[in-house]
Amino acid sequence: MLVLSRRQWLGLTAMGAVAGCRRAERNTRAPARIPYPAFRRAHPSALVRPAPRPAPFDNAALDSRFDAVRWPGPAGQMRGWLHMPSSSGPVAGLLWLHGAFAVSAAQFEPLGAAFPPRDIAVFVPAWRGENGNPGERELLAGELDDAIAALAWFAEQPGVDGGRLAAFGHSVGGALSALLALMPDVPLRETASVGGIYVPETFARWAKTTHNGPLVRFDPHDPAEGRLRTLAGNMPDLARPHVAYVGRDDTWFHPNIERMREAAAQSGAPFQTEYVPGDHMGSLAHGYTRYLARARGVLS
Repeated sequence: MLVLSRRQWLGLTAMGAVAGCRRAERNTRAPARIPYPAFRRAHPSALVRPAPRPAPFDNAALDSRFDAVRWPGPAGQMRGWLHMPSSSGPVAGLLWLHGAFAVSAAQFEPLGAAFPPRDIAVFVPAWRGENGNPGERELLAGELDDAIAALAWFAEQPGVDGGRLAAFGHSVGGALSALLALMPDVPLRETASVGGIYVPETFARWAKTTHNGPLVRFDPHDPAEGRLRTLAGNMPDLARPHVAYVGRDDTWFHPNIERMREAAAQSGAPFQTEYVPGDHMGSLAHGYTRYLARARGVLS
């Protein structure tokens, strides 16, 4: 039988205590953070409510302004509208991510003669459940898959330089543009938004309203659902610059912008903000004009 001295026994006891503390530390340490693309794959949205009714649309008005096209999306053949400038060589392209929940010709009226630009191709896709498309709206979940597919189609079109693409969105389309900035494998140099920086609390507020409540088909208090749909918690994963414009009178978005600005400063993410004149709708033309001037340099 092994007999230990008091000094040896105390030493072994101390070593055991240290090992136990280290095991406890390992057991209580926060799990490693999952980058956004992997998080998306591991946490698909849990939709628990029926889809809302489709928003009104008028495809004929769009067909008269652009070239109507069909492109392959995850939910099936989707509608979209393409503008190609007259050019002898490939041109840069802008993926336009519309606001509201259907594409309408009226959305472009505030932009006047500046839209579409004469030197840049523009593709305006409609997402699942919109403008007669197959599928159901999911509010920034499946629509991101749609946007990725639309971008891939756009990049392959004759006359479009697939290496010189950017995305621009307004309102909910701006939120989608911000999510595209988190996807490292999409062919985009950068993305931009006007009035499109949401936070998870946005959806909890929407769920309480008559107008937006039906759009929130998921549990708005589930942190995973909020992370799927916003930059909150994902700022370290920003794979390319995102420029967030917000109207000076669009005060509902100001706290969101400042919150994401602080998160970007902490992580060093390429997230830029700029205040422009106007409220939520009035800021669109100002943000677009500012971004179009920037895009011509970025996409040159």
